[in-house]
Amino acid sequence: MLKASAESIARIFELIRSFAPVDRESVEELLAPGIVTSYRKGQHFLTAGDSADAVGFVEAGLFKARCDTPDGRVYIRNFCSAGYFIGAFAAAIRGAPSDVTIEAIEPSRVLGVRYAALAALFDRSAEWQQFGRKLAEWHYIERELKEYRLLACTALERYEAFRRENAHVLGRVSQIEIASYIGVAPESLSRLLKKRR
Repeated sequence: MLKASAESIARIFELIRSFAPVDRESVEELLAPGIVTSYRKGQHFLTAGDSADAVGFVEAGLFKARCDTPDGRVYIRNFCSAGYFIGAFAAAIRGAPSDVTIEAIEPSRVLGVRYAALAALFDRSAEWQQFGRKLAEWHYIERELKEYRLLACTALERYEAFRRENAHVLGRVSQIEIASYIGVAPESLSRLLKKRR
């Protein structure tokens, strides 16, 4: 585990500034106690049932946020690649345990901070309030779009949308993981892709 480098802080500052015009000093204050942790493939950033206060910024690699059912089925909620905010934000806001497991798909690196430290900044300035709102809107749009597609689109349409919008993860995630993300059984996706070809 390492402290964030100046280069890492600069990248995250630019990412946060793409949401709102926050000042550099407050970003450095947020990130100063943060720890950069490396994850092996299959290692968890967060496990369902744990405290959801751990959030962060993916510096390198790729994660999947997954929900596991009692009967052993796995549903992938989303993929988190470099430049992505990572965490169980809804659970963190509620002060509840994480409802998802966030697992590294490949060797990865995350600068972790506490959600409580981030939330404390929301009350400090209009710029940080704007960041919080924009981050919430970003997550809301992502969830609502996925929900719409699950309800209104065919499996093939969902697959095509995934390919269009997630070109950066193609070849890095398995067909089984894509099937889980778009809400179909792996064998159903295989049949669809054979017909498509």
